[in-house]
Amino acid sequence: MINNILHGKTHCTSIDVHGAEIMSGSLLTAEIPGHASGPWSFLKAAGESLGFCAIGVARAGEVSQSARDVFERWIGLGYHAGLAYMEKWSDARIDTAHHGIVDGSAAVVCAALPYSRGAVETGIWKSVAAHARSKDYHQVMGDRLGGIVRAIHARFPGTISRVFVDTAPVMERTWAVAAGLGGLGKNGALIVPGVGSRVVLGEIVCSNVPEPQHVEVASVRGPCLECGACVDACPTGALAASGIIDCNRCVSYHTIENTRTPIPSDVSSAMTLIFGCDLCIDACPLNRVANRCELDPPSDRGPDSMTPQDVSEASDEILAAMFRGTCLERTSIETIRRNARLLVEAN
Repeated sequence: MINNILHGKTHCTSIDVHGAEIMSGSLLTAEIPGHASGPWSFLKAAGESLGFCAIGVARAGEVSQSARDVFERWIGLGYHAGLAYMEKWSDARIDTAHHGIVDGSAAVVCAALPYSRGAVETGIWKSVAAHARSKDYHQVMGDRLGGIVRAIHARFPGTISRVFVDTAPVMERTWAVAAGLGGLGKNGALIVPGVGSRVVLGEIVCSNVPEPQHVEVASVRGPCLECGACVDACPTGALAASGIIDCNRCVSYHTIENTRTPIPSDVSSAMTLIFGCDLCIDACPLNRVANRCELDPPSDRGPDSMTPQDVSEASDEILAAMFRGTCLERTSIETIRRNARLLVEAN
């Protein structure tokens, strides 16, 4: 999903949590983080032409034992809350060469799109997490990755590939670090050097391609300043340990994924948005850099005067039209209306 909960948002299909060591990956460059040398050097030009702020490739296969251990600990502690599906597909999650991903894969291409403060900052969109103030990033990222797929197939005829944007148990930040895109913040978000963590991620897993150069990743943390500003900014204490999110206490989880049970009062009272939460992302000093948004505005922005109170009282038809084609469409209208009511009460 989200990137996901660890990324200030929560399409949690691809949540991954990390220890001190992840895996090995490709060579970083100064021009665009992540792109590799040798037969994969074409990724830089292809990525830049499609608006990616980072793109790279890592050798496919199993993630490190430390990554598995921390993920299993996260599950064991119950930090996945109501996301029971996170307990499934463990074999595929740890190995991109699994037949459930791409059987016999040789490479994982990872890419990041910047979203800055979002495509729209007026009306009700001010009360939506920045990554969702646009057309659904899953679709936008999928379309852009399609351009990379065409470049890969042109360079390596006979390639078999699959695109993933929160659509399978692929540990996206683990692979992004391995591919040289950046490092992880204390809130688990991927930080791209010179860009920050306001990015969404996608992957292309390929077989019948050359294995990328094997280069050790020096630090999982990468550009993180280790200042702890993101941890301090979380109003509910959901950042249980470095890079690990307790979904039970996460505002983003509850406002997006939790559609079945009441939101705990100590969480709802900390809400600042009707969809998601940007507090830990906003607190990061590395996100103060000027950045562009590569996501398109929603088709129907709604009136600039619309407030959370208006949303709580609006008809299904009005809300469905306004949120059509956006990430908000992935949850129920009643959940959005519930969130709006709770936000009004919290403020």
